[in-house]
Amino acid sequence: MKRINRIYEITKNEGIIKMIKINTLFLASIVALFLTNASAEELETKALTSHLKCACGKKNGITETTFAMIKPEAVQAGTTGDIIKQIELNGFKIKDIIKKSLTREDAEQFYKEHKDKPFFRNLVTYMTSGPAILLALEKENAVSDWRKLMGSTDATKADVGTLRKMFGKSMQENAVHGSANLEDAKNELAFLALQMNALNHNIVKKI
Repeated sequence: MKRINRIYEITKNEGIIKMIKINTLFLASIVALFLTNASAEELETKALTSHLKCACGKKNGITETTFAMIKPEAVQAGTTGDIIKQIELNGFKIKDIIKKSLTREDAEQFYKEHKDKPFFRNLVTYMTSGPAILLALEKENAVSDWRKLMGSTDATKADVGTLRKMFGKSMQENAVHGSANLEDAKNELAFLALQMNALNHNIVKKI
């Protein structure tokens, strides 16, 4: 148990800024796999399973988990705390949250659906310009409610009271990202799981 507590302590210092409802058994199983020289595939499977099973909710009052991101310009502007406050005031539970500087490979993978579009290169450059905050949010109808709270993609046209109106600047620098639907949520939560798994892997190697 001391080793598990140590992992969480180091993880906070390395970038996980908040973990709500920590799954100690999940951490314990990850540590156990490391201590038994488990393969990278086993570790990845464990992390993915933990996150993907959370994105299976349906609409009509059933709890869902969705993916959210506070984008680099909002982090650099020092508005992370204000955005997180709005998230919690609007009834979302933060299940996981990490601060991560995306690599070009990360960004290209995350936005691969836009790879043939003319703005793709600028989008990747923007998303790798500084650290972002990656979150898993839980709530009834989380996907649709998070998109309502975010507001219009173009921050200049977003409704008053939405996050993009309060903290965004433009179509690209619009402060936050959210999954478009449950299927996207599963894929993007898988991306978050891989990022957290990689971080935990690096931490355990240092112990």
